[in-house]
Amino acid sequence: MESRRVIYDEYGQTGNRFFSYIDSVGWAIINKKKCIILFPEDILKYYDNFRNSPYIKLPLWGWREKFVWKIARKLLYYNSVIQLFYKTSLAKRMGFYSGWTLRSSMDYYPNVKQEVFRIFTPNKNITEPIDELFASERKLGKLIIGVHIRKGDYKNYMGGKYYFDDSVFMRYMDSVKSLKPNCVFFVASNESVSSLFAQQYPILPNPVNNVSGDMYALSQCDYIMGPPSTFSGWALLVGNVPLYYIKNKSSSIVLEDFKPMRG
Repeated sequence: MESRRVIYDEYGQTGNRFFSYIDSVGWAIINKKKCIILFPEDILKYYDNFRNSPYIKLPLWGWREKFVWKIARKLLYYNSVIQLFYKTSLAKRMGFYSGWTLRSSMDYYPNVKQEVFRIFTPNKNITEPIDELFASERKLGKLIIGVHIRKGDYKNYMGGKYYFDDSVFMRYMDSVKSLKPNCVFFVASNESVSSLFAQQYPILPNPVNNVSGDMYALSQCDYIMGPPSTFSGWALLVGNVPLYYIKNKSSSIVLEDFKPMRG
């Protein structure tokens, strides 16, 4: 058996990175070993449970803002010699893994979900304001619909296939509101959100307003909709929140279209 797992790459943004870690963390918990992540995202400063887990080691964490980080990335990832090594059977026997290739792996973490999801829960200064806001809305009988508006990089991703303007999201929101008049919306976006949304819909304030807060808030909603993305996919996974992927400009939708996590 491997004595440890080392994730050596740093491909993708937060959702993809978390998916690339999760099964190896599950492996480490089950086998009482270590998952070593060479180049963790800066966002992990909001995840004390993750950084302090006895099953996870971040050997270069303290050097992120120093020249050592740049040298380490060059020596341990961004050069042709080390890339050739990572493809060898020796590297595999030594426990080196590309996290990118593990994004869909479900071999280990489902068996220790509770502990894994605790490790991936952000700090209380992020979770508590969101929990309080959502609890107050639910006391009023409100249903919370998460809307993930992904723009920015999606303008070019897959030729802009899933890049939608605000009117598309609004039509879907109209459709949901007609089904559930008692709903309110939580909007998460990687760009500034147009004031038109707040003028036309009951939009909840964003008490944290950063990536970790948005991801956690989506995981606490009653339903989520947005274009295909690992960002909202993560919320589906950890919160088992029924999710609808917007794949076209059609606005016809029923609640049965929102799908929970399978299995």
